[in-house]
Amino acid sequence: MKILIFNWKDVYHPEAGGAEQYLYEIIKRLVKEDHEVTLLTSLYIGAKREEVTFGGKLRILRKGNKFTTYLWAPFQFFHKLKIKRYDIILDSENGIPFFTPFFIRSPKICIVYHVHKEVFRKELGIISIIGYFLEDILMPIVYRKIPFITISTCTRKDLEKLGISKKHIFIVVPGINVDEKQKFNKTNWPSLLYFNRFSKYKNVEDTVYVLKKVKEKIPETRLSLGGCKGTREERKIKHLVEKLNLFDSVDFFSFVPQEKKDEIFAKHWVHILPSMKEGFGMSVIEAAKNGTPTVGYDVPGLRSTVRNGETGFLVPYRRVDLLADAVLKILQNDKLRQSMSEKGIEFSKNFDWEKTYIEFMKIIKQEISKCKR
Repeated sequence: MKILIFNWKDVYHPEAGGAEQYLYEIIKRLVKEDHEVTLLTSLYIGAKREEVTFGGKLRILRKGNKFTTYLWAPFQFFHKLKIKRYDIILDSENGIPFFTPFFIRSPKICIVYHVHKEVFRKELGIISIIGYFLEDILMPIVYRKIPFITISTCTRKDLEKLGISKKHIFIVVPGINVDEKQKFNKTNWPSLLYFNRFSKYKNVEDTVYVLKKVKEKIPETRLSLGGCKGTREERKIKHLVEKLNLFDSVDFFSFVPQEKKDEIFAKHWVHILPSMKEGFGMSVIEAAKNGTPTVGYDVPGLRSTVRNGETGFLVPYRRVDLLADAVLKILQNDKLRQSMSEKGIEFSKNFDWEKTYIEFMKIIKQEISKCKR
């Protein structure tokens, strides 16, 4: 097959997140089966405008930044791509779809990780009305006859509220790479981890406030913060760490190769994810795979990946005091921590990128077959 994918960032982008990881795992398996894939995405510092990888099976075209790439997409399609007919178009929506029905006739699937209404308000303020119009009003009209792939039940419900027919929505949950697990030792000190993008709606600052409260009971506790290097949000968090006099207890890190992620998740005692919502919370499953429980807020997405009281704890939204209490409960109870670690490893076995790919391909083939009738 010839497959064209639109996404605002690729997996190599310094601000890449779970959506990019999801697509990357699908793309890896597509090219392995000799399908030809083209990805239209944004340009970033140090990236090539055009790149061919995976033995010539994946072509990446980059134009514009992560916002203007939506405007450049039709231009890229008509002026850079010689093939005008693709077997399937994957239109990946990260708050704004590419509105491919306006300029491509090939069969399409829209991928939605989560609906962004609350996220827009948190991230964009008054400008969020533009995102609201594009996602909540225009998208359901333009994509009314197009199938959607989403990654969780809560996002499916949000799409239904927008007016998307339930019969057009398919859930294909993310996975993890199932391999022979290496043994990594936990740190010799109580250690907390945030390993996600630095965005306003992720409430990264709450992890710093948690550290402050936890250190009152366990002074030797440390926090590792991994996300996007050089972003405005990261600078804000560093300022907060300095203000609270915690710099000696916080370690910052940025891009980490996939093969190093397991080691980072495995060596920490508790993983914290204080987002206002998640599409799924892939980092929770990666942490669980490596025996690290997660503490977060009781919000959409995390309810799918954290088994409250078994593989971690969920507390009411923005109750930092309760978030800190939950962390302390795990740090101070060796038996509980071991139990959550074992149950997390067992729970993570339900997720496998190979299974994800099989389900994803079923929908692709179904849509292509339907359009040929």
